[in-house]
Amino acid sequence: MNNKDNIILYEFSAEFPFSHFLDLKAEFPTLKKQELTLAISFWRPGRYEPGNFSKNIRGFRATDENGEPLKFKKTDKQTWKIFCKGAKKVILHYQYYSAELNAGSCYVDENQIYVNPIHCVFYCPDYMDIPYECLVKEKKDYRLACPLKVTDNKFVAENFHLLADSPFIYSNQLISHAFEYNRIPFFIHINGTCEPDFKQLEHDFKLFIQAHFDFWQEVPFSEYHFMFQITPHPFYHGVEHANNTVIAIGPGHEIYNRKLYVDVLGITSHELFHAWNVKAMRPADFLIYDYTKENYSELGFVYEGFTTYLGDKLLLTAGLYSHREFLNELSLRLKRHMHNSGRHNYSVLESSFDTWLDGYVPGIPGRKTSIYDEGCLIAFMLDVIIFKNQQGKKSLRDLCRALWKKFGYLKEGYTYGDIKETAIELGGKEAKYIFDELIEKPSDYIEDVLKCLNYLGVELILNEAEDLWERFIGLKWEKGNVGWRVTSVVQGGPAWKAGIFAGDEIVSFNGHIMAEHPSYWLKHYLYSKEAKINVLKKDVTKELNLKWNLNEQYFQNPVLELTKVESNDRLFLKWMLV
Repeated sequence: MNNKDNIILYEFSAEFPFSHFLDLKAEFPTLKKQELTLAISFWRPGRYEPGNFSKNIRGFRATDENGEPLKFKKTDKQTWKIFCKGAKKVILHYQYYSAELNAGSCYVDENQIYVNPIHCVFYCPDYMDIPYECLVKEKKDYRLACPLKVTDNKFVAENFHLLADSPFIYSNQLISHAFEYNRIPFFIHINGTCEPDFKQLEHDFKLFIQAHFDFWQEVPFSEYHFMFQITPHPFYHGVEHANNTVIAIGPGHEIYNRKLYVDVLGITSHELFHAWNVKAMRPADFLIYDYTKENYSELGFVYEGFTTYLGDKLLLTAGLYSHREFLNELSLRLKRHMHNSGRHNYSVLESSFDTWLDGYVPGIPGRKTSIYDEGCLIAFMLDVIIFKNQQGKKSLRDLCRALWKKFGYLKEGYTYGDIKETAIELGGKEAKYIFDELIEKPSDYIEDVLKCLNYLGVELILNEAEDLWERFIGLKWEKGNVGWRVTSVVQGGPAWKAGIFAGDEIVSFNGHIMAEHPSYWLKHYLYSKEAKINVLKKDVTKELNLKWNLNEQYFQNPVLELTKVESNDRLFLKWMLV
């Protein structure tokens, strides 16, 4: 079969955009086949969990090139078999429901057509390398942002893999800005209600781009696109692709407030780092994507955790994060580790594998950990240990460079053994301990993180939780339907011992209806050290005896502070740049 003689045509439009339905038309060559198998992906790269995108398809029909209907049969939840009857082409018409706006979705409304093709574009398993020519139906005053070359609203992807990695935004609110760095074109596309300061963005982006280039020493793309969906409400989400990223963030009117701008820089640096780590260099588990099923891997702590940590460290290196802002980000990861009892029950390896089971949500109480938070802390400890073992001349950067030299540009996939072996070569016995005890087993990292912090002259301060229920009762809550819904409980704490668990709703405290903030009545009865509370459990109210000890506290909040000792300051600054 000569793929160069064939092409798949796709047309995207939205006749009734307020309905959130994307209209799609596709033409597949049959290549003289009597049956053609077409499928929608089960998942999307960058999100290692089931997607089941075919659930959003409606109105599927198939015809030949003359418009005559073709019979088809759905063979599983994401695969259709088309009976060609001698047709030269199979032409599909269908709609895709696009009502969720995030960095990895499809979304249609009166102002935009936003498509991540991995969601809604069919592929033929028998010929994955046929080019796709795509047309976005023209709308007046709309502009198109796409990482592929665009001519008259058309773009061509050499194969399905490239198309799946090439989201596009077609919008009447889209504003774009181009610049070059080291002779590589970069583009910033902003869609949504926002007044971008492209001068500041270009200046700051160039700083962290240089830090990434210096870190890796090679560049895996010939151009790069930063694509922003600016929301009017608080939001934070990013998705990486080979030469682009989509970032959904908001609210738009606060983008240049320092607090939110730190998030903009953080997520943008994170996603750019992914261009090397997980796009051009991947675990062997999914070196070649299998779109039909789970692509299991235990290495989430590397492709997400290392990226989380080093994306922030490179902002520190570039001067875009202050020491305080960097330590605040590390404090947040440490807080999440301390507040997640899953660290006692599931290793980070197991938690990575099981993103395919229950996704990126916490799951049942205390079962698993976060590949982002745990992986970030692991990366920090390995960074300091290598720096210490190599007398300040090497760091986690050198581990990444060694992996890149062997596995970059998708030469082959790396394994857990490759990571561990390279880390031990650089970090010695302490690195081996990290893998044997903290990565391969459920573990509390606090003391180990503390040793690394102390080495750099960083002090860990454990502040009391501001909320009294968190501090003395050992539970977290949110507003419920009737009272205050419990979201998390410390095992062995007062709430646990009283019989309170996640999902329960606290409705009264010593006979007082909990209409006020949960801490209102606890504050009044704090020194009595006990209370009777009514808890709603599965539509049944139960009275429970709650007792607490003012000398025992839960959910402490870590704060990291750089000490003022001059020698430690110099060591911190040296580590920061290695």
